[in-house]
Amino acid sequence: KTYNIMVVGNGKRGSFLTWYLDYIGNNVTLYGKKEVINTLMNSRKNEYVTFNESIKITYNLEEIKEKDIIVISIPSQALYGFMQEIKEFNLTNKTFILCMKGIDTSRNQRLSEVVSENTDSSNNVVVWIGPGHVQEFYRGIPNCMVIDSKNNQIKEELVNNLTSNLIRF
Repeated sequence: KTYNIMVVGNGKRGSFLTWYLDYIGNNVTLYGKKEVINTLMNSRKNEYVTFNESIKITYNLEEIKEKDIIVISIPSQALYGFMQEIKEFNLTNKTFILCMKGIDTSRNQRLSEVVSENTDSSNNVVVWIGPGHVQEFYRGIPNCMVIDSKNNQIKEELVNNLTSNLIRF
């Protein structure tokens, strides 16, 4: 299955996730703030990876409305603010995949709770965690990662559709 995905965050992990989701054949858009993403739009690379031409790079957050899956890889303390920023789009029937660690210390909440409480109940919340050495994946060294969700159907679907020769979930 091919998904329409937006990756939010273009640091080490977000860059890897963008690269990987494109690598396994999805339609991927990388989103970042204009001042940060402009350089990537021109060079199509950062210190971690070179992005294929098939990857769209944007600073237009409104494009989130067109995506099936929103992969979030930003600092955990920025998640609540991001969820407030996208509220205006009234997103429904989306899957939010959190690829970040920690808790929201100002609210004392798990990150999945931050998303669940600040989005429509039709949306799925998924957590994707795994090894922190993403440079090994770029070199072709396979490893395992974990995907989990309260929704077992979406969890199984993602495990089956995101697994590859490089990552086993």
